[in-house]
Parts: sequence; C-alpha cells; structure tokens
Amino acid sequence: MTMRNTRLPWRSRSAGGFTLIELLVVIAILGILLTLGTGGGLYVLKQTDIKKTIATQKLIIEAVHAYHDHTGVWPDMSAGTGNND
Repeated sequence: MTMRNTRLPWRSRSAGGFTLIELLVVIAILGILLTLGTGGGLYVLKQTDIKKTIATQKLIIEAVHAYHDHTGVWPDMSAGTGNND
C-alpha cells in the first residue's frame, strides 16, 4: 500500500485562511477599540445631560423673573416641596 502525498485542508499554507493567533489578535484589538469607544460615548452622554440640566435651570430662572415682573412679588418657593410647616 502506497501513501500518497496528500495535504490536509487545515495544514495547507496555501488555503488562504487565518491562523488562530491572528484571529485572537484581531478580536483583542476590536475589544480594546470597543471599550475605548464606549467610554467616550458615556462621556458625551454625561455632558449632554449636564447641558440639558443647565438649560432647564435657566428656563426656571427666566420663569421666576417673569412671574416677579408680572406680579411684583417673588413666587413662594416652598410650595410643592412637601414641607407642610
């Protein structure tokens, strides 16, 4: 019985596939990039929330001043706080 010189598909260098090490390196790089991208995204969301809060505070201040200009008295700021003293 003669043994032919056969190449197994996973042993052939001309198959054009990637090795396990190459795939693991690519996955590690993608994980690092995803982690960095997520951190930056969270920073942007936090800054957006801060800007929205500041804008809301400015609107409240404008409304209080408009109330004062219209009625001549400042609004009772203790109303609605839950303090029934």
